[in-house]
Amino acid sequence: MMNARITDRKVLESLRPLEAMAYLRSSGWTLAGYFQDSATVWRRDSQQVLLPQDASFADFALRMAEILETLAVVEQRSQLEILRDLATAASDVMRLRVVSPVAEDGSLGLEEGVILVESAKDLVLSAARAAIHPRAFFRSRLPGAAEDYMRNVRLGQTEVGSYVVTVVCPVSPELKPAAVASPQDVDEPYDRRVTRTLAGALQKSVTAAREAALKQDMEPFTSAVREGVSANLCAALVRIGEGMEEGHIEVDFSWARSRSKPQIATSRILVMHESIPVMREAARVLRATYSDDDFELIGPVVRLESPNAAGGGNVIVYAEVDTTMRKVLFHLEGPNYDEAVRGHKEGLEISCRGKLEKQGRYFTLRDVRDFEVQVEEA
Repeated sequence: MMNARITDRKVLESLRPLEAMAYLRSSGWTLAGYFQDSATVWRRDSQQVLLPQDASFADFALRMAEILETLAVVEQRSQLEILRDLATAASDVMRLRVVSPVAEDGSLGLEEGVILVESAKDLVLSAARAAIHPRAFFRSRLPGAAEDYMRNVRLGQTEVGSYVVTVVCPVSPELKPAAVASPQDVDEPYDRRVTRTLAGALQKSVTAAREAALKQDMEPFTSAVREGVSANLCAALVRIGEGMEEGHIEVDFSWARSRSKPQIATSRILVMHESIPVMREAARVLRATYSDDDFELIGPVVRLESPNAAGGGNVIVYAEVDTTMRKVLFHLEGPNYDEAVRGHKEGLEISCRGKLEKQGRYFTLRDVRDFEVQVEEA
């Protein structure tokens, strides 16, 4: 059987020693020792490989080529497959596949391809937010941790099999706690929590769609919100599914070799085309009926209503809600209402936090706190 050999120096030099160590350890190799403080020696049965500890060494590419050759023999796999796994040994990888007549030749229309990539990003983003605080619907504001996480997510190379988008999500390596501590005492890192949340939420959305169609009830979706299902996640799946004539969306997860695998029901999720209309309606209802418990409101006062200013009154602020400027109504007590009046007279923006709710066509803010008038900088 012919097996392609990897000889491109730049490709070999792009590999990372720490990721190669994680791959070897997870594949049954054991650390046998060190070679002149510049390389580690790994053994498996009668096989031995030498792994340089620094990618800047002159013979690094040569040694990695030797490792690939040995691994291909031991694992009976192609060097191309092993190279892919070596390069992502420290990352969770999501493979989003469209299995449909529109992609049967391994290609997609340009517009459909753009939608697939954008939707893959939206899926990861929904999980990055849900891993911090699950909600039925996420607005445009992005928590700092989620923003930092998204900067590190990479788009991998497409793969054979209908049409596949690969998303590479780096994960912190696992370090065993000291003997006095239990592994259960150590919290799961945020980056792994994101991908675990995404895999679980995708599976829950499939189950919820089936149960909601059977019962004609939103309850399966609303009860799954605490597990990461959101209007954003459903909408991302709908955008992909709407371009399919039939078939299904397949999402596969492979887990970083540098950490233990998460305890989830499955790493392969199928979203059938007939589920798309159910998810479309679920996304619409979740978005229309959600409430945001900690919404930050910033904007100018456009209207004041009070029969007695000393006792407070209602305030309407023009602010950004879900990337669109909306009027938001809330009540302020006496002193804060006086400040809102001042802000309105002086043309200053006000800011506050509270529980944002949508009532029909209008938004209200309840449990208002942290109110202040924004001072213009000189």
